[in-house]
Amino acid sequence: MNAEAIGAATRNAVLSSPLGMSLEQARKTQWPFRPFKGQLMGTLSDKRQLSLKDLVYAIENAWEDRLRQAATVMLLVQLDQQMKEPPPLAGPLRVVACGRTFSRRRQLALSFLEGGFLGAGLASSVWLFVISLTRQSSTHPSIPLSTVLASPTGIAVLLMMTLLSAGIIWLAFFLIDRITEKLDKEIENYQQGQDGEDKVVEQARNALDGKWTLFRNVVLPGRRAPDLDIVIVGEPGVWLLEVKTLKGEYRNVGETWEYRAGRRWKSAAGNPSRQATNSAVALRDLLRAEGVKTYVPAAIVWANEEANPVVENPRVAVWTMDCLHERLGDLWHGEQMDEPTRARVIEKLTRLSQRNYKAA
Repeated sequence: MNAEAIGAATRNAVLSSPLGMSLEQARKTQWPFRPFKGQLMGTLSDKRQLSLKDLVYAIENAWEDRLRQAATVMLLVQLDQQMKEPPPLAGPLRVVACGRTFSRRRQLALSFLEGGFLGAGLASSVWLFVISLTRQSSTHPSIPLSTVLASPTGIAVLLMMTLLSAGIIWLAFFLIDRITEKLDKEIENYQQGQDGEDKVVEQARNALDGKWTLFRNVVLPGRRAPDLDIVIVGEPGVWLLEVKTLKGEYRNVGETWEYRAGRRWKSAAGNPSRQATNSAVALRDLLRAEGVKTYVPAAIVWANEEANPVVENPRVAVWTMDCLHERLGDLWHGEQMDEPTRARVIEKLTRLSQRNYKAA
């Protein structure tokens, strides 16, 4: 949302209203609306978690005069920054893919594993069949089938051996089917993750121009270093986006993530907030090693449009797809990174990309 998107009546009321509040006082005012209820407006503004739309909503709907005044002050500050936003005349967003994405690598690995299980199962079945025939011919080489069928005992033994062989073969194929079914489900989940990242990149192409560079699947050096889904570098600085396409109903309170299991909420196996924070810290440390001291904010992009999570006072910003374009547009606000520093960051990440391509 930019300055032109604000209605003329609302904007005139904002500009003509007596404020009676300093910027510092506005920054110390608590935000009363979810999902950031109770947090200071200054902190939310620094984290780019308050958009122009949010501030206009507070001006029009807040019960307390203090909050309306604080929102007015913060809005005027953002409007001034918005007016200074560079025009999108720098061409399209530059997207750098760092080899195969993590989702794609996992899909290939699981596909190879699935093929190995199927091949091993088929080979084992043939081997058991051949061994069974060999032992039978060596144990009773001179007894014809008619002799065996002439005796009730022989018929019972033959039936038991047949059922046993069929049971072993059925059990083998049942286990293989269960394993491959589980692998197929994991492959499908990783494919959804890949599709989610593609959607985020497409939104970024529409929201950002050629003054920005987007890196996909940045693999940091080190055995336990995390893979970074998306890193965006531009004049305002460096941003890290952790993309999630989890199925089901989730909620995020502070740093805690839970999912609904029936009527109860259970702790999620993974913690997107902690994962995004750790990835941002790892990227910050990498840049510091290159002599670039910069803050790396993180955001979780919820790319599953079927069910958005319930969010309250999140430690890490959670962006849904319906507001992603607006959030990306707000990245223009904030501190400016000078051209030499930005070039060093892009050069470092580009070198990592090239190395990852060779490794792939």
